[in-house]
Amino acid sequence: MAKTHPIKTVPPIARAPAASGTRIRRGDDIWKDRIFRALIAVVALAPLPLGSARPLAWEILGLAVAALLIVAFAGNDWDNEPLARDLILPIVLFFLVLGYAVLQCMPLTSGWINPIWALAREGLDSQVTGSIAVDPGLALVYVFRLLTYAGVFVLAYLLGRDRGRAQAAITALSLIAAAYAIYGLFNFWTKNATFLAMPQGDYFGGVSATFANHNSFATYAGLALVACLANLAGTAEPGGSSRRHRLSAIVEQLVASAGKLAILFVLATALLLTGSRGGLLATLLGATVLLVSLYAAPSVRNARYLSWALVPLFLLLGALALSGGQTLGQFAAMDMSDVTDATGASRPEIFAITLHALKDFFVQGTGLGSFPAIFQIYRSGTVQGFVDMAHDDYLQNMLELGVPAALCLFTSVGWLAALCARGIWHRNRDVIFPALGFAATVLVASHALVDFSLQIPAVTVSYMLLLGIGVAQSRSPSNPQAIVSSSPPG
Repeated sequence: MAKTHPIKTVPPIARAPAASGTRIRRGDDIWKDRIFRALIAVVALAPLPLGSARPLAWEILGLAVAALLIVAFAGNDWDNEPLARDLILPIVLFFLVLGYAVLQCMPLTSGWINPIWALAREGLDSQVTGSIAVDPGLALVYVFRLLTYAGVFVLAYLLGRDRGRAQAAITALSLIAAAYAIYGLFNFWTKNATFLAMPQGDYFGGVSATFANHNSFATYAGLALVACLANLAGTAEPGGSSRRHRLSAIVEQLVASAGKLAILFVLATALLLTGSRGGLLATLLGATVLLVSLYAAPSVRNARYLSWALVPLFLLLGALALSGGQTLGQFAAMDMSDVTDATGASRPEIFAITLHALKDFFVQGTGLGSFPAIFQIYRSGTVQGFVDMAHDDYLQNMLELGVPAALCLFTSVGWLAALCARGIWHRNRDVIFPALGFAATVLVASHALVDFSLQIPAVTVSYMLLLGIGVAQSRSPSNPQAIVSSSPPG
């Protein structure tokens, strides 16, 4: 009897599998592909209405994600891939946070009722039922937003188990963000400060595309830039043993990746011209983590991946030249005492006031979405305007949820990032996906220290897309046929 051989696989991570390695697409797979395309469409449209940072926009976004979840679970069989035990803890922690956020909105008669309700009773001269949350109705709206983000993660996790969809997702995000970046560059160079006849706020002065401010767009562009860099790194190949052959292979890869390099250049230019220090530094940190992760992964361990760091470096230099030194001038002129908006308040001052308020609501919190109301009570006389964000997502979440619940939320996301990190060390193939999920987490987590980009729905759903794919690809499927086999890229 003739000896059988396993199906041959292709080394490049980003290359489509050969015809001999593809599996027959069943009706269930085709339906999942349709849901996946709808998910990408939702993520693509999220930045259009000022980053979905307006009530009607985020409500439509949430309803769209809810509809996709209903369709996904009503018309598909997911039993081939049972829930991994390592996902139980983050799920439990997340639902504990949701449960407590809802509890904050419930009417209470004593205990942890926010003192603002006592003032309301005195002012209205009536028995007003109080709650932990300052504004229970608004807090429930933010609970809906948390569910929306979780829904995007679930869809990305379920659909991202398929290698082809995972690859298509990071490619799509790069293309989508590049289109927004081109629009933002056009607005910047033509000095157009509106989007669909709507003013884009007090932050105009850097590239903001369709977002309300340039700092949030910087995070969005940074996520897409790191995703594009992952695409480029995934195409790296040894190129032979001799120096001549390696050089020839590099040139061939650069020519073949001309489109991806163009996208990377557009994103880098737009990112630099946002004028966001935090966004740029967070992106550089995320890109570094991505490339170092690929180099350190046991299944790769090849210095050619680190050589791709030269590509974004040259592109950044070219983008700096294109900006005419304006970006360097902006960075040199700024320091941590710079005002954050039209209020005249510096970030350290906002941090100090938020910490002061946090001491009074350390355990119980004040309810999701309550920061603007609480800040007005505690603000100092030097803050003349209206401050609606803490410019530090960690502080704002701790004030609104209370420290214990906020730590549960942070731990839940951190656990998922840790699963991606584990996948870097234990996956024997497609390590690019968990590496990207981990790098994206580092990017948004570092920028969240000095800004509020994760309060912008379009940014968070894009991050959840990458994180869901990273977690899905961080472990081997229980069904070997669920993902097309590919050999280790090293």
